[in-house]
Amino acid sequence: MMTFLSFGGGVQSCAMLHFIRDGVIERPDVIIFADTGAEMPETYHTIDELVVPFCEELSIPFIICQSTLRGRIQDWHMEHNAIPMIGFKSCTGNWKIRVIRRIMREYVGNGRGKPLVKVQLGITTDESRRANASDVKWAVNSFPLIEAGISREDCEDRLVEAGWSVRKSGCSFCPYQGSESWNYLKDNHPVLFQEAIDLEENYRANRPGRRQGLLNKAGKWLIDGIPEKKESECDSGGCFL
Repeated sequence: MMTFLSFGGGVQSCAMLHFIRDGVIERPDVIIFADTGAEMPETYHTIDELVVPFCEELSIPFIICQSTLRGRIQDWHMEHNAIPMIGFKSCTGNWKIRVIRRIMREYVGNGRGKPLVKVQLGITTDESRRANASDVKWAVNSFPLIEAGISREDCEDRLVEAGWSVRKSGCSFCPYQGSESWNYLKDNHPVLFQEAIDLEENYRANRPGRRQGLLNKAGKWLIDGIPEKKESECDSGGCFL
């Protein structure tokens, strides 16, 4: 089987690159990053300035891909008068899973249900509850960080050692983010924050009666202020393959 690393762009994914070079976890054949078009600017900077050169040094192909059917995630939601919501996996499925699986299929073809690929996912020991089996027979999920007994804190320490500064990844308007992330977006990327407000306003205008916004609180919208809300514990909003 070929081994693919599903790269999320955050702490765990970036630390995995160093653990690969250290020989702590298995070296993949290909690394794939599914770009929704709405990743945080810091994520794009990390990929361009740190990740791509590092993968070239490791001689591992690093592929950036996007949905060929739905385009950028923010454009699709605007066109369909929709917003992403907690509990609905359409974002993960359409802009992450399907995109990555399409690329893997280009490499391995169709095995008619036989295992063809092993997919490395950057889930650490502290969030092992998210380590689920694949829902297709031809792809087998693996969790090298858990197998090596590595926590998120271990990943953070390894990145500090490497001199890498990496923020938690995820779409700029992801509903899983908490007040700290929303306030960071508002203070540091006002254009992106306004884009999130525009998505909500478009949703409200075209779907009267709907009260659930990006803050996932009935009757509470971004334009009204950001309430306290626990941060998501996952690296990229739950968007792993």
